Amino acid sequence: MVDQVSKNPSLVLAVTRRIFRPIARFLLANGVTLPAIHEMVKQVLVEVAVSDFPVKGKATTDSRISVFTGVHRKDVKRLRNTGCEAEIVPKAVSLGSQIVNVWMTEKKWLSRDKKPLDLPRSSPRKGMKSFELLVESISKDVRSRSVLDELLRSGAVEVIDDYVYLKTEAFIPKEGLEESLYYLGRGISSHLNAAISNVQGEEQPFFDRMVHYDSIPSHVVKQLDEYSGKQAMEFLKNVNRSAKKQSRKSAEDLEQMTVGVYIYHTPLKQPRDETEK
Repeated sequence: MVDQVSKNPSLVLAVTRRIFRPIARFLLANGVTLPAIHEMVKQVLVEVAVSDFPVKGKATTDSRISVFTGVHRKDVKRLRNTGCEAEIVPKAVSLGSQIVNVWMTEKKWLSRDKKPLDLPRSSPRKGMKSFELLVESISKDVRSRSVLDELLRSGAVEVIDDYVYLKTEAFIPKEGLEESLYYLGRGISSHLNAAISNVQGEEQPFFDRMVHYDSIPSHVVKQLDEYSGKQAMEFLKNVNRSAKKQSRKSAEDLEQMTVGVYIYHTPLKQPRDETEK
């Protein structure tokens, strides 16, 4: 498979062009233009060449990277000296996702029908379940009021009569740009890594399947969207519970894992020609 792909650079570019279109729309909508994109692409090419394509027994020189990537040798040297930017997990993402995860999965915080409990903001008496106690079970360094404000801002919870209700079954920021961008980068990069690894035949294939249809009535799409969302959410909740039970903080063979499901639909731009087979 790798040899087949490498012999078809025009096909690879055509596929990449399709992948890049939504990225281009995202970049332009946020005021990012060609000079910044060009610099970023050069930096990523150099980083990937160094980390993923070493030659056994040979030094990874600036000249070799320049030939391999097409990036000018002076730029290679400059970019290698600059170094790559480490991924920063926004504090709100880290703490907020932990709280919602515990609220969704641990028996202590679930009702008999396994739904997240509605929690009073604070405990009327010592040891009584409350949102304050939930936060303290995860971190004693942050006040529950601050956490509640963040979850309210993101739309993950609501407060009615001094009770906190979990509105969503995952921490999905709706207003915080920093958190939203973090999840965008993590989700899309994980999916692309899995798909590209499968095409390249680099290792045992990752599960990556989808169904797609080109001519479904809009009212049916709405029904399928709702049905698919419910089924996907239940699936992710089950995976989350299983992974949480088996996760370890320290071990020699730890791996990171991402499991995702997505739904996308858009009006059909060019109606299918029914005469075509």
